[in-house]
Amino acid sequence: MGGMAGGMMMGRNAKDRQRQTDALEKLSNSGGDAAPKERGILGRLGTGGSDGAPQLGANLNPAASGGSGGSGGSGGGPMDATGGNASADWLRYSNEGAIRNKPISNDLINAMSFLPEMGISMNVISGGQEGKGEGKKRTGSTRHDHGGAADADFYIGDRKLDWNNPNDQPIFTQIVQRARANGVTGIGAGDDYMGAGRMHVGFGNAAAWGAGGKGENTPEWLRSAYNTPWEAPQTAAADPDQAAPAGLPAGQRIARSIFGEESVAEQILRSFYKKG
Repeated sequence: MGGMAGGMMMGRNAKDRQRQTDALEKLSNSGGDAAPKERGILGRLGTGGSDGAPQLGANLNPAASGGSGGSGGSGGGPMDATGGNASADWLRYSNEGAIRNKPISNDLINAMSFLPEMGISMNVISGGQEGKGEGKKRTGSTRHDHGGAADADFYIGDRKLDWNNPNDQPIFTQIVQRARANGVTGIGAGDDYMGAGRMHVGFGNAAAWGAGGKGENTPEWLRSAYNTPWEAPQTAAADPDQAAPAGLPAGQRIARSIFGEESVAEQILRSFYKKG
């Protein structure tokens, strides 16, 4: 009897796994917008387990990762426009309810990949959308098509950055300059555009703009940052007078490396070598 019950359970698990696999495939092919039927199946069957059933990621819809603010949680990495995984801990999405509810492209992810070096995370409020002529779920210009642009907030820890804060404006300046150096061509910002701290970053025709999407309304800090090339801080070069010449004997090189200049010990060594 136990064997029969076990066989029935295994058969049911196999059917559940197949149904879950089918639902996952439909969800993946839909770009995260599963039909209610598939959502119901996934909800009833759970997230799989150690029996080998397919595992649901932390966020099958990349737009659901993160939240309404902050640097997000520890969910799965964002998916690129083709459904591939482009893991980036510094990137979060809060665009599930937006018209532009798709992830940004790998090219834009790569262009903004300097952000973690600055200790900054990026929360996408409006991301990618269907290309012009490909569907009805789109709005505005073609800049956001296929994830080519994002309207995003920027955070250090849980604190949202605001260019009206004198301590934050230099940070925004660096974001703009480094993004430009990495190929970003379109940047829009302004208190009367999308609100303090939120910027449009992406590709398309080279331009900076502010309120109303107009170039003449570009905030002065953005105009200056956009037109000033990024220059990475230079590591101070060693003083050639302090460097130990390669031709010096080992003892002198060691002394020079320790004391940074000709020490008494080195002078003694120099005198000794002259006598020799």
